[in-house]
Amino acid sequence: MSLVDFILFRPPSPSYKTDSFNELIWIPTDQPNYFVPALLITRASAKKMLLYLHGNSEDLGQIYEILNDYADGWDVNILAVEYPGYGLCVGTPSEQSLNLHARVGLSFLIEHLQIPPEEVIIFGRSIGTGPAIELTASLQERNISIAALLLQSPFLSVKSILRNFVGGVAKLIDNRFNNERRIKLLSCPVLFLHGNRDTLIPLRHSEALFNHCPSEKKELSVQEDATHNTWNKFADVINPASNFLDEHVKIERPELYEKLVGSRAKYQLEQRVPKRKSMFSKFGSTISSPKNHSSRLASVSSVDMKTSLDNHHLTSV
Repeated sequence: MSLVDFILFRPPSPSYKTDSFNELIWIPTDQPNYFVPALLITRASAKKMLLYLHGNSEDLGQIYEILNDYADGWDVNILAVEYPGYGLCVGTPSEQSLNLHARVGLSFLIEHLQIPPEEVIIFGRSIGTGPAIELTASLQERNISIAALLLQSPFLSVKSILRNFVGGVAKLIDNRFNNERRIKLLSCPVLFLHGNRDTLIPLRHSEALFNHCPSEKKELSVQEDATHNTWNKFADVINPASNFLDEHVKIERPELYEKLVGSRAKYQLEQRVPKRKSMFSKFGSTISSPKNHSSRLASVSSVDMKTSLDNHHLTSV
């Protein structure tokens, strides 16, 4: 892990165990014995699917309650994927590995749940807005537009954030998550949510991204009393996002709930994932560290993503 990544990514101690939540699933990959932890939260009345990418210094256990509030408030089903090095997920966090896990989540929705990307809502918070924007932009490059993109406390780039704290020294740092450049590709509905009192990622980041975004269906919702981590979940997030989704997302999938519940049972633990500390002993000699694994997963996930999208369009033509 580079020094910048060490400073940037701050995984907390795992807040959950393998048996903490009934909603915890393990998404399979083409890499043997490697599964991505995720929460699959369902509502019987929900007809929409949301892919959630969480913020820094938190894991799936710490956002479990708020995800259930979002599921109720927006009447959506939610798939939230874990990042490498966070929670129960092995690996090393980096720009590349976070982007890969975002793609693994979307591929799971496409391949295993048969939900086309055009019907997926993507939500990113803080550091999660990086992979959220990157994933949406990569789809846009293939002329695929998702249902909607929701961004809470987004940033122009990591270098732009660091410039607030180290000044001109930031020029010497390799950039990560260049959202300012990638946002220019988006045509899907985009909602920007930002706290006016955010000192970590100031409001000007969302204002600039909003101006760079070419989508004709975009909105900037500024919460006057919100900081980076202190929000009124109903007034500041649920209500404005609900209004935005009601206006721009008209997807109806009445059969979705039974499919999701069946899939959740299929991809739950079933004693196949060992404890975190001993996980790599199961991989054999070809994978000796999280870094090596992330590198191999990169080649697999990139191919899987392209295959998933190609298959989707083959079946939809």
